[in-house]
Amino acid sequence: WYCFVSEEEMSKYIANIVTVSRIIFSVLLFFTAPFLVYFYIFYLICGISDMIDGSIARYFYTESETGSSLTRWLILFSLL
Repeated sequence: WYCFVSEEEMSKYIANIVTVSRIIFSVLLFFTAPFLVYFYIFYLICGISDMIDGSIARYFYTESETGSSLTRWLILFSLL
């Protein structure tokens, strides 16, 4: 996939990719039994991706309404 996408195009989507990966890992976290190693790994990935996705978007000047709404939906999902 990397061969078909230029670096410039990839930088447009990297923050949203990080956010979508957090959604996927949040779902996996929901179905993982607490106190297992996988639970902590998924939790750590979710936390790190939560910290860096906004910074990545600002760094590449790719802040978007899509990314903002993805983050809002993820916060809503995490509150459930």
